[in-house]
Amino acid sequence: MKKIVALLIMLFFISYAVAEEIDKTLAKDAEVVLSVNCKNEAGECEKYCWQEVNIIKVLKNESDYTFPNVIKVAYYNWEKGIPIGISTIYLEKYNPSRNDLWKLVGGKAESGVSHYTKEDSR
Repeated sequence: MKKIVALLIMLFFISYAVAEEIDKTLAKDAEVVLSVNCKNEAGECEKYCWQEVNIIKVLKNESDYTFPNVIKVAYYNWEKGIPIGISTIYLEKYNPSRNDLWKLVGGKAESGVSHYTKEDSR
């Protein structure tokens, strides 16, 4: 019985920790939510900038896509992108006919990034 109680307490704290990494308001519009480490600014941009991120954890995935360890994420070149460091990002498909290209929800950090920290402390 003690093991079951301990397991339930542990599951509660794990689910609480994951919930703390997600902004529920931003997540409702996202098909995918990822915890990522971004190490570089985007290179040259046209209409969209593409930023490479290392995936730390998949927090929500309503797509049928299996994410690799590293992906490129698009955002509009006149908007802010993913800050350097650790963030939670909220994604929608870049192209509805493909499931391997993703952009920040709304094409900008304001609606596609939360829980930013400068250090790799997670």
